Amino acid sequence: MLRRLAFVELAVDDWDAAVRYYRDVIGLRLVHHDADRRWALFQLPAGDAGVAVFQRAAGKPDVALTFECSDLDATAAEWIGRGARPLGEPTTSPEGYRLIRFVDPAGRRLNLFEFADGDAAR
Repeated sequence: MLRRLAFVELAVDDWDAAVRYYRDVIGLRLVHHDADRRWALFQLPAGDAGVAVFQRAAGKPDVALTFECSDLDATAAEWIGRGARPLGEPTTSPEGYRLIRFVDPAGRRLNLFEFADGDAAR
C-alpha cells in the first residue's frame, strides 16, 4: 500500500548551485547531502514530501517520482500485475531502505521504497 509521495527528483546541470538555491533561496531543509553521488534531499516545512536534486547524467531521466509504501513486495507485485514495468529486482540500501525502480510510458522513473525496519516516513 502506498503511504505517500516521498519526493520528486530533479536533474540539474549545476548541482552545487541547485543545492544552494533550494536551501538558501526557497528555504527547504536539507536532510541528506551526498556530494560524492551528487544527490541532495530537501524536506518541505510540513515534512509531507521532499525535493531531491541530482547531477544530470546521460541516460538518466530529468524527473523521477519516489513513493513510499508499507509493503514493497506486495505493492510492486500489484503494480506489475496492472502492467507496470520494473527496471530490475528490489535492492537493499545500507541506508536502511529497500527500493525497486519502474519506468512509466514516457520513460520517467518511478521509485518505490520501504524502510527496511518497517518504520513509516522518517
